[in-house]
Amino acid sequence: KCSEEGTQRSHFQRALNHFAPNSYDVYTNSYLNIRDLANHIKADGIAVLMHYFPNAWYSHFCLVTGRQGDDWVVINDDVDHFRKVISHLEMKKYMKRQFIDGVWFPKLWFINQYE
Repeated sequence: KCSEEGTQRSHFQRALNHFAPNSYDVYTNSYLNIRDLANHIKADGIAVLMHYFPNAWYSHFCLVTGRQGDDWVVINDDVDHFRKVISHLEMKKYMKRQFIDGVWFPKLWFINQYE
């Protein structure tokens, strides 16, 4: 289910899978970590990351599209910047494993395009 604010967390996997049969592979599991993310990005994949900002009361989706040295390139992580580079230390904060409202965070969806 979509709204003006985006896709609800409970419907996000289904929304991604809607596009997967066309030209994308979407993979997720509950135990993906920052090393898995780094390997996926290095293999020319992208990832959707749902995380909690430190001390926030809400979760947030962003798209991880690449690396610049040790830093990470993300889309939709900042109201003022569509594309942003964040430090590895900041990404480690996003990737901190935590149990909030009955759900384990962070959530990662690895996406590969195929022809």
